[in-house]
Amino acid sequence: FDTLGGLTEEGKTLLRNALRSLVWHRKGHVTYTGAGLWVQSRPPRDTTFSVVLDEPPAATVQVKVIPSVQTQRLWLDGALAAGQPVTLVFTPSDWNTPQAVTVRAANSGGLDGYAKAEIRFELKSPDKQFNGPSIAPVAVLVFDAASNTCPLADLSGDCQVGMNDLLAVAEEWLAAPVRAAVLADGQTVNMQHLAALSESWRTQAGPVVISEFMASNGDTLLDGDGQASDWIELYNMTSVSIDLGGWYLTDKADDLTQWQFPAGVVIDPYDYYLLFASATDEALYPYIDGKGFLHTNFALSKEGEYLALVAPDGQTVVSAYAPQFPPQVQDMSYGLSDMREVFFAEATPGLPNSVHTYEGIVADVTFSPMRGVYEAPFEVTISCATQGASVHYTTDGSTPTPSSAVYTGPLAITGTTCLRAAAFKAGWYPAAVETQTYLILSEVPFQSAPDDYPMSWSGYPAHYTMTPEVYADPTYADRMEPALSALPVVSLVTDKKHLFDADTGIYTNPIQRTVLWERPVSVEFFDPAGDEAGFQIDCGLRIQGGASRQPANSPKHSFRLLFKRTYGAGKLDYPLFGTQAAASFDTLVLRANYNNSWYHWDPAQRPLTQYLRDQWARDTQLAMGQISPHGRFVHLYLNGLYWGLYTLCERPDASFSASYFGGDKSEWDALKHGAVVIDGDATRWAQAQAIAEAGVSDSAGYAALSAYVDIPNLIDYMIINFYGGNQDWGANNWRATAKREEGYGFRFFCWDTERTLEDPIGHNVTGVNHHNSPARFYAKLRENPEFRMQFADHAHRWLFNDGVLTPQACVERWLACAAQIDTAVIAESARWGNYGRDIHVRGPAELYTRDVHWLAEQQRLMTDYFPVRTGVVIEQFKNAGLYPTTEAPVFYINGVYQHGGEVSVGDALTLLNPNASGTIYYTTDGSDPRRPGGGANSLAAIYTTPIHITEPLRITSRIWRNGVWSALNEATFTPGPLSLMYFWVFTDALPNNTPLKSLPAGYNAAGQGVLEFQSALAGYPFYPGHENWRKASMERRNEPTPLNYRPEGNANKPYDAEWMRGLQIRQPFCVDGAENAMIFHVPSTGFQNVVFSFAAMDEGAAERVRVDYSVAAGQPVWQTAGLDDAALALADEYRLFEIDFSFLQTVNNNPDFKIRLRFLTPDGSADQGNRVTFNNIAVEGIPLGTAGVPVL
Repeated sequence: FDTLGGLTEEGKTLLRNALRSLVWHRKGHVTYTGAGLWVQSRPPRDTTFSVVLDEPPAATVQVKVIPSVQTQRLWLDGALAAGQPVTLVFTPSDWNTPQAVTVRAANSGGLDGYAKAEIRFELKSPDKQFNGPSIAPVAVLVFDAASNTCPLADLSGDCQVGMNDLLAVAEEWLAAPVRAAVLADGQTVNMQHLAALSESWRTQAGPVVISEFMASNGDTLLDGDGQASDWIELYNMTSVSIDLGGWYLTDKADDLTQWQFPAGVVIDPYDYYLLFASATDEALYPYIDGKGFLHTNFALSKEGEYLALVAPDGQTVVSAYAPQFPPQVQDMSYGLSDMREVFFAEATPGLPNSVHTYEGIVADVTFSPMRGVYEAPFEVTISCATQGASVHYTTDGSTPTPSSAVYTGPLAITGTTCLRAAAFKAGWYPAAVETQTYLILSEVPFQSAPDDYPMSWSGYPAHYTMTPEVYADPTYADRMEPALSALPVVSLVTDKKHLFDADTGIYTNPIQRTVLWERPVSVEFFDPAGDEAGFQIDCGLRIQGGASRQPANSPKHSFRLLFKRTYGAGKLDYPLFGTQAAASFDTLVLRANYNNSWYHWDPAQRPLTQYLRDQWARDTQLAMGQISPHGRFVHLYLNGLYWGLYTLCERPDASFSASYFGGDKSEWDALKHGAVVIDGDATRWAQAQAIAEAGVSDSAGYAALSAYVDIPNLIDYMIINFYGGNQDWGANNWRATAKREEGYGFRFFCWDTERTLEDPIGHNVTGVNHHNSPARFYAKLRENPEFRMQFADHAHRWLFNDGVLTPQACVERWLACAAQIDTAVIAESARWGNYGRDIHVRGPAELYTRDVHWLAEQQRLMTDYFPVRTGVVIEQFKNAGLYPTTEAPVFYINGVYQHGGEVSVGDALTLLNPNASGTIYYTTDGSDPRRPGGGANSLAAIYTTPIHITEPLRITSRIWRNGVWSALNEATFTPGPLSLMYFWVFTDALPNNTPLKSLPAGYNAAGQGVLEFQSALAGYPFYPGHENWRKASMERRNEPTPLNYRPEGNANKPYDAEWMRGLQIRQPFCVDGAENAMIFHVPSTGFQNVVFSFAAMDEGAAERVRVDYSVAAGQPVWQTAGLDDAALALADEYRLFEIDFSFLQTVNNNPDFKIRLRFLTPDGSADQGNRVTFNNIAVEGIPLGTAGVPVL
């Protein structure tokens, strides 16, 4: 492709051949070894591949091998001339015998690096099945000359200048042509060579060199284990094969035998050998991965270090980067070009090195001050640490080049400015472009477009300004700056043409899609309040959406950000949505919230504007315990122009699903409405639809569909849309993902749920039944009585007992969402509130404002929608046969309604029947009182009298009345309050920088609590001077927190950060199979219903804390049975963790009770001084004998 995404002539030929080959069923294939097929002129290097048929023909088959791209640069062995074909013949008796084709370079002069040639195959046979391009074409790279050669005076080809070369001079003095290796055909050995011998006497290069390596491999090349390990390439500069067995590689100048090549590793003449530096465990030596690559026991440092190839004597350094190679850039290789160390413009692992090189890398420019919000004009200085580099800058969004303005001194910032700068130096790789957006909020309301911005977008009026009827109105004038600073800022900066060019701009061509309409952009995220660190990243930018793309429908478009190596970092790594959400993203969406907006084309939708509906729906899905895209509100700026209020959110695709459910994104399918494939394929989706269409009214059909569809997730997803009365859904606006693996059914995510919460009485969408959509699964499942019961159970969970969709819960979630934009929406009003009235008139319109319109719609929801909608939906479900006429039981404690939670020991639980008749069934083991099919569970009891609670009780209950079961009502009651049994608080009384082996609890009520530390390093504890001092150790950490602090466990002293401390567990966490472990000896004698809690945070060392326990006397027997979560996710800030043992009878009153904490880390052997820090460790329980009533 060219820079604008169009096909070049070479691209068209490649595509034409590829498409032609796809038409035909494959009848054969090509095999070869190495990194790829390549040939070279000097020194000559040919390549060979084999052709074989895949199935026997009925007659002889001729396979014509034809150079088809860069034809005159290839000469096939046996051909009459360059570019000419050869023919292979296969018979029915030897069809599966591979036939070799050898290719050499021809006419490779004038190449700028290399040429991409191609060879295609045409089959001809009386057997009609074997005709046409039924073998896929292969690519061949053509190189002119090797990047690195032996010394000029080396005439014998052994890469050293010595007696052999002197003898060659003496033997062939003035002979022509010479038999020895010389620089050019026909040249005679003469005084020039004698002089070269004198100058280069006893010099040596190679014979094998480290020709190229990559010390920071992002995704340039994956090893056979699928990892982006560092890689090293060796090159044999001689005309003979060299056996590398017994040679060494090392990254330590004081350890030249660090890693040895095993026997049998041979590098051919003028060829390359590739291996990975992955720090593989020495116990696996010699480790060869699934693709046949060797792996060393060390990895390379991107910060720069020594690297050498050493001869078998363990002393002779054959090739080295000494004293060290310079700091490296991700996905840029480093190595030798004409035996000089350089950076390469293109990495070529296993192939001749690129001829495009850089002497060094220009340092990034730095700005002072940095991006942000400012109150008054100021000056910015730009600097670069590279001597001799010049800094160039722009302020119009365009990318700086050496022809851009030259920075000579501080720049005055007098208004909103998008400042982009980069440094350049001849022969060096230029610094990355740095972008800084400076906002002076008092100037923002007066913005106007630059003179060269278009006045129309796709034939409709462009709109860049903010209306003074808002920002100058006394009602809002003093609130404009607070409104603009109320949300984080997202600033998109790019060349104007990428947005607004009539032919290629994405904003002026919003209906265009795919990567051809993706443009480079700088994204900055910063918080005007300064509460977040923020980020800047370069990425791809596309228009996002469906109907909102249409220029006639909307002037304010949504965007999608795509983080790719093409632009910079391949992912955005930033905790945008807090510690409970993903912190690494391939893509994000900036949603403009088109439906029910002030700028919508439909006048009826404008008064309903809240900009919250979609986010509220996704928050509701999260509140149900489902996974859903997280989002947050931001103010968006395009090239410094305020563009309005947006929602920055995750996109439910394959990468999203891998982040939350596990696996690699390549293992996931993702689809959207219309069953359009976003990622993966639609095979499993089609299978699921086929199962549904075949009928799922019986248990067999239901079970079959359950393997493909996560039915509980589907039910919750449908209930949210039913509650909202979604008017733009069913056939539209759905997203689904599933892993291509047994046990992973399709999950569904709320998306574009903007047409919701409109009519509380009239909107009923329970009848949705759209083909090839989630609604179709639901509609077919409605035929199944078990599904209807399951649906009713979910509906009861969410629509009763303060559930997620009860009125108060809905109001609270809405107001929490609304509070985030309560002030910010004033800025949106000034930007877009007058669009339908003044800019593009479509029907009646007003100037829409916060106080008059936004608050009025919020009030309507508070008084007219949420209070009544829950009851309306329940009746809709009943009318649809999705909720039974028998009402579920209601729980009371001591005669007062209470649905679960903490109670006092001995409290009476009453199960109330709200129906005129019926029998209440219940269980306390978590099982359903109703059996599948409709009968009563044999383990269920019939309720007759109140139940007295003396231990944690999980009760599930239904009512059977007139042949109809009620929905399930379930709750957990926990007797309390809990009493403190043990407490560890850490203070400055602990010695600092001292390894600790055990710590007694500071508070003990059930015996003597002891924290024992077991180190991953044998011989622990170590003391100053020992090589392992402060490694794999437990020590004091000067990081206190009030989280989980219990004054009663510390002599009733209040929390005081002055003298309180923490406890750290330091790397490494795993050494030779041994692990760091914290073992708490906490006898529970006299206590039951034990709960263990602590505060902890990760400081670059571990991802999770693993929990198990032992109740055995003597030697511990560790187990996790009964624990809800035995692997607790850590964050980079303190979080509270609680492990509930109250349901485990064997823990109660047990003198041998122990709890163990271990660590799940990306690399257990890592030893960088990082740590996991703990604080305020507590064990609680209920004393025995506090109740005088029998246990249930």
